[in-house]
Amino acid sequence: MEACVEFGLSKLPEGIDARLIKDPAIVEQGYKRVKKDDKVFEIHASDDSGFMYGLLDLAEDVRIRGKDNTVAYSAEPFLKIRGLRFNVSLDARVPSYSDSSDCCIKNLPNIWDYSFWTHFLDRMAEEKLNLLSLWSLNPFPAMVDIPEYPDASVADVMNYAEPKAARLTGYGMYDKERKLVLVKKMTIQEKIEFWKKVMAYAKSRCIRIMIITWNVFTYGTEGHNGGIADDQLNGETADYFRAATRTLIKTYPDLWGLGITSGENMWMDETDIPFLAKSYGQGIKDALADQPDREFHFLHRMQMAHYQEIVDNFSDLPRPLEISFKYSQAHMLSSDKPHFIDGFLKQKRADLKVWLTVRNDDFYMMRWGDPEYMRSYIRNMPIDTLAGVYLGADGYIWGRVYIDKKDDSNPFFFDKMWYFFSMWGKLAYDINAPKDRFLLELKDRFELTDDEAGILYTAWESASKLVPAQQCVHWHDFDFQWYPEGSCLYLQQFHEFRFANINEFVQGVAIPKDRFVSIEEYCKGRITSKQNPHDIALKMIEDAEKALSDAGKLQTAGKSAEYEATVRDIVSMSYLGLYYAYKILAAIGLYRMRYQGKSSEKAGSIRNMEKAAEYWKKYSARIDEDYKPQFLCRMCHVFEAKALDHFVDEDVEIIRKEC
Repeated sequence: MEACVEFGLSKLPEGIDARLIKDPAIVEQGYKRVKKDDKVFEIHASDDSGFMYGLLDLAEDVRIRGKDNTVAYSAEPFLKIRGLRFNVSLDARVPSYSDSSDCCIKNLPNIWDYSFWTHFLDRMAEEKLNLLSLWSLNPFPAMVDIPEYPDASVADVMNYAEPKAARLTGYGMYDKERKLVLVKKMTIQEKIEFWKKVMAYAKSRCIRIMIITWNVFTYGTEGHNGGIADDQLNGETADYFRAATRTLIKTYPDLWGLGITSGENMWMDETDIPFLAKSYGQGIKDALADQPDREFHFLHRMQMAHYQEIVDNFSDLPRPLEISFKYSQAHMLSSDKPHFIDGFLKQKRADLKVWLTVRNDDFYMMRWGDPEYMRSYIRNMPIDTLAGVYLGADGYIWGRVYIDKKDDSNPFFFDKMWYFFSMWGKLAYDINAPKDRFLLELKDRFELTDDEAGILYTAWESASKLVPAQQCVHWHDFDFQWYPEGSCLYLQQFHEFRFANINEFVQGVAIPKDRFVSIEEYCKGRITSKQNPHDIALKMIEDAEKALSDAGKLQTAGKSAEYEATVRDIVSMSYLGLYYAYKILAAIGLYRMRYQGKSSEKAGSIRNMEKAAEYWKKYSARIDEDYKPQFLCRMCHVFEAKALDHFVDEDVEIIRKEC
């Protein structure tokens, strides 16, 4: 019996018997559950994944519903590949894209802890997530021993003694002048055995492993005496990446795929894609020449690249080319049907499969939870053209959590945000999973009554609607351009961290090509058929007040610390939503004053901004109570909510001084 099936069986409660029945008629990963009596169930499936998911669902249903209420059920995957993306920092000398953040510095030792990965992969399997993509600027020096380049690898695991200056491009992520400390003694062969073991464990949970790189970065090759450099016209650099790719694929038989990015350190000209084809493309062909039956996927991200150039340069691969597209830019929690991909879908070749990169760089601290938004978001994906989907963050490491003031156990981010991952995994697998499944999860996890679970569900849902609503009418593409938990941004051109003041809201745009209009468009009376910021702000106030009212009914005394923290996050999200709602209303008034000469708007605009300031300070006070300040790499700055309080007072003064 396969290990993933054994894993599913191991989760069954005592006294429950499952009989496994092979049924080729059931779709891959799907299952059918038949109830024979109170203790005996049949799980019909055609493959190991289907058996495992059927067993895991049976175990969960018995736990949350009771065996008497666990009935027959069938499910099949809505998305066949449901993944996570993880910026994996392998060493200070072999960085990923988020290495200058506090959470990355603290999580680096966890990357080389096998028990970290067994727990992480177990949790992925339990939530029916079947792909883990590991992202690195240049992973090869910490993962392979290249025969042609024996000195282009790093022994041991080293970390920075303290956080270093942030970089938005990946350039300069390793600073030779800064002090390093030893994390773990390891030879390159021991590192290889470590990752072989991790990949084998993933396979035992029916999880695929893929590695994705940015380019051109040669961190970790400094020990090589030749001419390897961050230069795409350098012949030795191309040869190195070809050999590294070939060696990686041959070293790890359980590696399922490789992805590449033509950025962030390329020239963005006609030499980019040919270099990647000459290096990575040739390396893949070398490795697969004597493995014709191996399943292996190669994807090229659309980031900083042109579709036709990619297709032309990779036309002779031994496996079909797949393309990755950044579906919601950096903000998954905005529109449930983003339109950024529409133009690409019209131009791409019909047979070419697409991966969606889904980024949640919206919530690093607070627990978000709206199952129906998640259901709608997944249902609206262009399913027919997809190869797979992976979800993750660039500005944060989804490892262990080190910022919770009231929890020094450093829980897994996966466990702290369990509700989010439960929604993502369950609904990506079974889009029709009933609402009561999430209600019952809340009831079971927090030991609630039916009424308490219902109130918690609606409070959490209402509070979680607020940031998505705000982002639809006040939009920025990238994570460094907008961090909604902090109402702040990083101005790359000025290398400056900045609070998003009232002027930024006045000038802001709505999410492109969608059903929303900006403050300017609304005030000018344009596109009246779309949703406008005034009505959205009023609905945000309604939702926030509903969330606060419901949260006020939830008694935390005698409950778990996690339950109390969850209710506190709901209240904090509500305060943040009220801040945004009143700030949007204030910005509408300021626009009318400033550009339309409507001085009668001044008093109302001031009142709205004063309310916004009041709610921001309530929000920042709670964040200060619950979370430690942290350096965020995409903000290039320490985020501390209370330190920003004075900016909301300045917003009030900006309106007061307006003529």
